[in-house]
Amino acid sequence: MKFDTSVLLALLSFISLGAAQFPISQLPDFSYSDTKNGPSFWAQKYATCGGQKQSPIDIGKNSATKADFPALVWSEFHDTPRTGILINNWQGVQLMLGPESLPEARIRGGPLLSDYVLASINFKWGNELGSEHSIDKYL
Repeated sequence: MKFDTSVLLALLSFISLGAAQFPISQLPDFSYSDTKNGPSFWAQKYATCGGQKQSPIDIGKNSATKADFPALVWSEFHDTPRTGILINNWQGVQLMLGPESLPEARIRGGPLLSDYVLASINFKWGNELGSEHSIDKYL
């Protein structure tokens, strides 16, 4: 996929310089550590976090089933967004595309029941390797 290198350079500059600094009050009200905002308290604030089969999940290769879907259809991804805002949220960087970034990049088809418009791109990182999910207990 082609992309404008100026966007990538701007993103890397933003990350390396720590351009945005936010007060603690703007930090997310959840965490993955064993704190008052950790996983054992999520359901108190977000009811859907108290259900069954919650994240992280372990996908067993032998229990996975193949699904046949039509192809995904991507449109307007070749155009460079015109406006956007980079936000450093202390867990990563989010690129929020402005409403003037027309035409809007879209995806539809496959398992999707609706059209989806690209509104933001999230880059996340942490101090641990791998995903919170696993396949046959392998991260």
